Amino acid sequence: MPTAIDIITYIGVPLAVLGVLPILYTTLTSLLTLRRIKHELHHNGLHPAIRGSLMSRIVEIEFERYSITPLRRDQPGFWIQAPRPSLIKGGSWTLFNWEKLKTGRAVCRVEYADEVRQPQAEVDFEELVAFLLDRGAVPDPDGFSKLRLSGLWTPTGTRLLLSPDRKHSVLSVTAPDESDGHVSVTLKWRDEWDIRSMDSLPPYWMRISVPTTPPSIGNDTSTRPPVDGAEKHSTELESGQRPIRVRLGINGLQEAFYETPSGGMAELVPANHLKMFNDYHGPAGLWFACGATALGGQAGAMGLWSYSIPLSIQVFASKDTVPCGIMVLLGVIDEKDTPPWATQHDNMSEAQKMSAKFMKQQQMIRAESMMAPAQREAARIARVAEETFNRHQEMMQSMQDRRKHEEQRLQDALNSPRLSPHVVADANRRWLKKDGNVVETILHRMLVEEAFAKRISDMIEAWQTWSEGGGVTRVDWDKIRKDQEAFSYASCLIQTVGEVFRAVDAGLATDMKESMKSWPYVRVG
Repeated sequence: MPTAIDIITYIGVPLAVLGVLPILYTTLTSLLTLRRIKHELHHNGLHPAIRGSLMSRIVEIEFERYSITPLRRDQPGFWIQAPRPSLIKGGSWTLFNWEKLKTGRAVCRVEYADEVRQPQAEVDFEELVAFLLDRGAVPDPDGFSKLRLSGLWTPTGTRLLLSPDRKHSVLSVTAPDESDGHVSVTLKWRDEWDIRSMDSLPPYWMRISVPTTPPSIGNDTSTRPPVDGAEKHSTELESGQRPIRVRLGINGLQEAFYETPSGGMAELVPANHLKMFNDYHGPAGLWFACGATALGGQAGAMGLWSYSIPLSIQVFASKDTVPCGIMVLLGVIDEKDTPPWATQHDNMSEAQKMSAKFMKQQQMIRAESMMAPAQREAARIARVAEETFNRHQEMMQSMQDRRKHEEQRLQDALNSPRLSPHVVADANRRWLKKDGNVVETILHRMLVEEAFAKRISDMIEAWQTWSEGGGVTRVDWDKIRKDQEAFSYASCLIQTVGEVFRAVDAGLATDMKESMKSWPYVRVG
């Protein structure tokens, strides 16, 4: 019969060993998991503090949390990828080199090695987009539209920026991970997508070339209106005949610099008359920003999406607003090339009056020939006096009729059918005798000539007023007639804004602007 010692020896000891095995297994698994996590972290260039519980199998990793900012374009690391990016979830921001600022620590508790997730980095959304655009990415209109409308509820995987060939995602929305109410995004990049360099214009900047030839106005130089200080401005331009680089922000013009022959930036252009101060944006600055944005969109520029042309401006620039009769009176369009608009006058009645007058004169001369000499002379003197008086009356009546005709013709012109912006601008461009990009000339002169910028903006403001009101008035006509050059330039600027509004997705700039305004900072992981 087995004794108690035998029972303890053959049954109790094995049971005790079996009871310890789970503890040993948990300890061994924890050690292996800890080793795998350390190896993975070190392989990705991370050296956080790691604490492991051998009994609970929970591993705590204490990461440093960062706020990042893109490097300057002239820094070596801007145009290359990071030498050792992290492949751990949440570490897609380590693909590039950044200016990093430690903002705290984040503890990641995991049980398995594949659960490790690196904390997301906080970055200014506009700076992130500008950096990626500078590297060659292009925006996805559908993605920014969804982000503006849905915000935090934007579907995971929504693409915001695409590769240069538009086939792959560069910046996309990802699932939030302790993002504290911020939108979470993830990055992807390949070496072959680097199609830009230091010589390329950065985002939100554009180059405005100087006019190559002085303006030649109309066929008759006497019709050109006098310009205050024209000789002074000509002297100033001779010393500054250089291209200008301008940067547009969400409020319009931010900076402007003359460009050096080597392609760099020289001294600042004093263009305060085009900037916003104290939340006030003058009409000159508004129309400069609209024209520059439209010109950039026309040329396929990728960096001007920071400014959004107001909807009211887009609608105005695409409407038919100029009566065809006005263009005829200005001498830039032939009346036969326009729809009928002038009141037709009866020229037959004038011919009949002249015929009756001639017949009466002949009758009086025949009657005089039958009179005695003394009577004939007296009748001739009376006839000549009467003809002189009648000629004077006819001259006064003719002047009055001509004034009435001109008034009627002007009234008909003001009420005549309206022409499209394209027709108006083309006719005015011929009158200006300017080839090439007239809008670029306008923008350059607006930057360096404050008086010219005011003339253009005042003309467009009056133009917009009559287009929204009852049409062109006599006051508007006098303004156009006195400064036909400003009217001609203004029409070219308006045409460019209207054409870009119809030709491209004008909502992209608005969606990007509103998205960046709603989410100034995002988490990249």
